[in-house]
Amino acid sequence: MELLEADCDAPESHTASIDVEKEAGCDAPQTSQVTIDVDKEAECDAPQCQQTNIDMDNAATNIDVITDSEILEIFGEDPTVAKTYAKDIQVDLALRLKHYATEGLSKEMRKELTAKYLTPSNCALIDPPALNAEIKAAVTDNIVKRDKGIEAKQKQLASAISALSQAITVYIASKTKDPTMLKLLMDTIRILCDCQHSDSITRKNFILFALRKELKSQLQTTKIDKYLFSEDLPEILKSAKAINRSVTDLKPAAPPAPKLQVQYKKPAPSTSKNWKAPPQTRRQQEAPRTQREPANAPTMRNRPPVSTKPLLQRVNHNRR
Repeated sequence: MELLEADCDAPESHTASIDVEKEAGCDAPQTSQVTIDVDKEAECDAPQCQQTNIDMDNAATNIDVITDSEILEIFGEDPTVAKTYAKDIQVDLALRLKHYATEGLSKEMRKELTAKYLTPSNCALIDPPALNAEIKAAVTDNIVKRDKGIEAKQKQLASAISALSQAITVYIASKTKDPTMLKLLMDTIRILCDCQHSDSITRKNFILFALRKELKSQLQTTKIDKYLFSEDLPEILKSAKAINRSVTDLKPAAPPAPKLQVQYKKPAPSTSKNWKAPPQTRRQQEAPRTQREPANAPTMRNRPPVSTKPLLQRVNHNRR
């Protein structure tokens, strides 16, 4: 018996062993038995195999990380990120601002500040607009009270805008000017003016909800000045009424509504057992309607009085 071993250097290494038996003195063909063992778990040391393994490891590690800015923009902001804040302000200032924001001002301080910072004469439109008399007469008292509540808040905003405008005026008149400081002041006053305008729009929407539908489209586009619905409201109302009249004239006449035919149903016969017919004998004694007295027969009231004298004489005769 001869044992042969062969080595293979292919990417997957295989080991083969061959056994060959020979029998001497036999004329038959030589008999051979070959056994091959293959090792399937052989490791690959080729460079391309190593590169493939490295790429797969990197993909598995970076599958949850997105660096493309366009994709991140499509996804939107990360909702788990906490709200970002600016740099800290002075400690004493922060304490007072937090108190005013959570507790509010006292009535005396609020009244004092409102009276201290009056509206500039050349910028009167920062004041809250007044409600037009025509609109006030057309809405309910509850709507008027709600409008006054928002107007009171607007008066405080007007005082804040006035105070800040005075600070900007003094800063511009000074010799030293810092553009950064001026920009901060202007950004603040812009935000306050926008809040004033938003409150005026809110007041208009609350009132328009309670007015007629035909007038809403004209009143919604009115310009806000010292009045909530513009100084030219009377002219706007006249033109709105004229437009509504013209629209009514141009519309085709509506077809007449069909008359409703009332159908009276015959009442169903009563099935109550509370009523009972008179006895049979009584029904036989009653004369038919044709044999009864006519309707124009004299009644008991119209008949002449009957004398009772013969009847009394007959009774006395029987007693004897």
